[in-house]
Amino acid sequence: MFKATKLLNQKHFENPKVEDREGKLAPRPNDILEIVSSHFKNKFQDEKAEMISPFQGQPKPLEKPITPEEVRKSFNSLNNNKAPEEEILNAFHRKQLKKILNIKFPVKITNKSLYKKCQEKPLSLQILESRWKLFGHILRRQRDIPANKATRAYFIQCGKNHRGRPRTTLPTVLNRDLALIDHEIRLHSSDELDKIIALAQDRRQWHEMTVKIERAAEASQTEDWDAPRH
Repeated sequence: MFKATKLLNQKHFENPKVEDREGKLAPRPNDILEIVSSHFKNKFQDEKAEMISPFQGQPKPLEKPITPEEVRKSFNSLNNNKAPEEEILNAFHRKQLKKILNIKFPVKITNKSLYKKCQEKPLSLQILESRWKLFGHILRRQRDIPANKATRAYFIQCGKNHRGRPRTTLPTVLNRDLALIDHEIRLHSSDELDKIIALAQDRRQWHEMTVKIERAAEASQTEDWDAPRH
């Protein structure tokens, strides 16, 4: 009200002096601002003099070397902390197995011991085994069935370039499985498909190759199985 009245009369005004109950003059807002500013200014200057550059001195040596598990977690964090779909499936499977055995925190058990007690194996390995059994069964059927026609049509069209990342298809997954073993056969073209079809006609050789792929996949997954889990 005081400021509004002075403005209406177009007169220069100052903040009025206010007395407290004891009759002493109360500090004005401008005085309070100066006191606070000078306090923090002096405090900042004192701390600035004591600051040490983080780049001075020699860097400390690493306590432990970087492990493959840390590298895997780093890549997962770059991938929005999303683990591969197979690992998510295996983790859910292990969670259900622990419920069956009534294993709860703070009890810990390794993945290897968990699968051994339940006489189970990771779901990803079971899916891999079923995938190759079904693939071999299809390749031994007539060529005019829809599954074989679709397989050949894929390799006719796979020469076309697509925008974006490579698409994850069943042939790419099968070729990734073949890369786990030292085998000359791959699945990149229709000619290589014919070689795989010829191999599938011999059930014994097909079974041996499937077992090798499964063991190689299991060996790649059991690196951290001995680590205790909650």
